[in-house]
Amino acid sequence: MTTTTAADLDEETIARYRRDGFVRVRQVLTPDEVAEYHAAAVAAASRLNSRRSDGIFSQIVNVWRDDEAMRRLTLNPRIAALAERLAGVPLKLWHDQILIKEPHNARATHFHQDQPYWPHAGSTHPISAWIALCDVPVERGCMSFLPGSHARTDLPAQNLGDGRSLFALAP
Repeated sequence: MTTTTAADLDEETIARYRRDGFVRVRQVLTPDEVAEYHAAAVAAASRLNSRRSDGIFSQIVNVWRDDEAMRRLTLNPRIAALAERLAGVPLKLWHDQILIKEPHNARATHFHQDQPYWPHAGSTHPISAWIALCDVPVERGCMSFLPGSHARTDLPAQNLGDGRSLFALAP
């Protein structure tokens, strides 16, 4: 299977990312890589003690420091090259994280901005690469984005348990 590389990104996709703040890039990893990283993420989640839950999902941060497979994913040169091509500037890794939403958890992850939670909130080019390691169709709660909301860099942290929080801050 051929994977998508930075050279495959056309100007329209790059412009859409910069305008909307997100873009979906397909086939960044091969099915074999996805299977390997999924297994590694599940194994890491069961053995690492840094797991933290907010009732919506559990997260494990900086897994790349403790797990060789997660290191290969986090430092994957194809992903880094795609991110830099989209951002248009050299990027630096801040952290990785495994996010796990347990089965049968119907709690929503409300719209929010990640940047106010980061120590480098004043950065002009923050970027996240959300890589689903399992199928996440609409009925399972797929990721959604608000086009252009990335441009609102003046917002404080939102209340992740309140679905109206972001909209109260930025109607």
